Amino acid sequence: MAWVGPVALAVAAPGEPAVLDAFEDRQAWTAAPATDVGLALAGAPGIEGNALCLDIDFRGHGGYAVAKRALPIALPENYALSFWMRGDIPPNNLEFKLADASGDNVWWVNRRDVAFPAAWTKVTYRKRHVEFAWGPARGGELREAASIQFAVTAGPRR
Repeated sequence: MAWVGPVALAVAAPGEPAVLDAFEDRQAWTAAPATDVGLALAGAPGIEGNALCLDIDFRGHGGYAVAKRALPIALPENYALSFWMRGDIPPNNLEFKLADASGDNVWWVNRRDVAFPAAWTKVTYRKRHVEFAWGPARGGELREAASIQFAVTAGPRR
């Protein structure tokens, strides 16, 4: 079993960052693992306040574990999305996703073979890092997101 814990998510534009989710309400998040992948979501102590713990078990094969939450976000012209994480998990792929109101169009930051840090580490993705992933929109700039997701997908097995 393994876990990762994002702590706070903020949109940073000129001025003070706004905290979008401090992970105080674990019930706002939904677990969506692949078939035969174990995923339990729980609250845990964070760097400040609480964190969201993803207890992932790939059960010796591939797949994915997704934590998702409905969270409307109006994105300013220039922004950065930040969260804190740590993990006790072998290197895997980390996907941070934003979906529009339809849920069919997804933008993401997809990092392969991430070595999850043992100590809390701040991760920041700037607008230039967020790319269109898939959907009928076929691209374009995301102005308003309706949900966010943290996905850990099984990386290369060593």
